[in-house]
Amino acid sequence: MFRLLFISFILLILILSCSRHVKEIRDAYELINITTDDVDSEGSNTNYKSIKEITEERNQLSDEIKQSNSQDLIQIYKEVELICNKLKDILSESRKELIVRHGGFDNGRLNKSREIKFVNQLFISENRGKEMKESFLNAEAHLVQIISKSNLPINIDELPLKLNLHMEQNGELWEEYLFQNMPGNAVLPILGYLNYSVIETEILVFDNLSKKIKEENRGNHRQF
Repeated sequence: MFRLLFISFILLILILSCSRHVKEIRDAYELINITTDDVDSEGSNTNYKSIKEITEERNQLSDEIKQSNSQDLIQIYKEVELICNKLKDILSESRKELIVRHGGFDNGRLNKSREIKFVNQLFISENRGKEMKESFLNAEAHLVQIISKSNLPINIDELPLKLNLHMEQNGELWEEYLFQNMPGNAVLPILGYLNYSVIETEILVFDNLSKKIKEENRGNHRQF
């Protein structure tokens, strides 16, 4: 309970200092709350499942697909998994690098958590934010091709990993909007939020592949 109150207090500070990013930080911290071990999930009003829950759901669908006899659908699964794994890798590497530059954690807290220079160095000066955006856009384009080619009933505009680029309509880059002058404590949950969106995308595609496999199996049974 104390940990939840502490996180809420930090969130309030971050919102006051990063007013343009209220929704992004609020959504990201909502994920932090549901993945915190000592938070009572039954008392939470969150609309999200925990990272553990969606990972288990993703893995279960993965197992169902890999056990099928449909090599075409298994190949689609492998392509989607590869695309999403690349995104998870860049997010994980960015998180690890940011933590290292902050000097790690002290009693569960990120050292120099309100310092902005480490985020600016990594995500702006060294172009990690730009690379991340390009990786997500490339992944989205590739997934759209796979979904279309495979005739999966998925609305491509609702892909969870699709980036919201509303700020670029006003001449501001996504990477600058999301990372520039942001404290490390705000960026870590945002990276977690992006990772969550990748897993949700896997679940969406894998679920539709699993349904196709079941339809094929029913068709094969009817032939006999």
